[in-house]
Amino acid sequence: INNDNTVTLSGVYQDWLYYFSGDNEEGLVRTHLDGTGRQVLVGPGNYVWIHFIGDKIIYYDNGQEKYRIMDLDGSNQTDFQ
Repeated sequence: INNDNTVTLSGVYQDWLYYFSGDNEEGLVRTHLDGTGRQVLVGPGNYVWIHFIGDKIIYYDNGQEKYRIMDLDGSNQTDFQ
């Protein structure tokens, strides 16, 4: 996917493909389904367990050992309580 060698597919939501890039733990990435518009939403780091809830993404940050929440475009990141 977009020349990333190691990826873990997280999901497709609202015409975006979300995945974790394992290349140097780059982080959580999204791209349009046609491969354009690649954006690193959060990273670098090791993140897992992505969930889409409305217009939010909840994921687990292994480095901080806690859940985080953010908007679909990666903005407004905060700890999830």
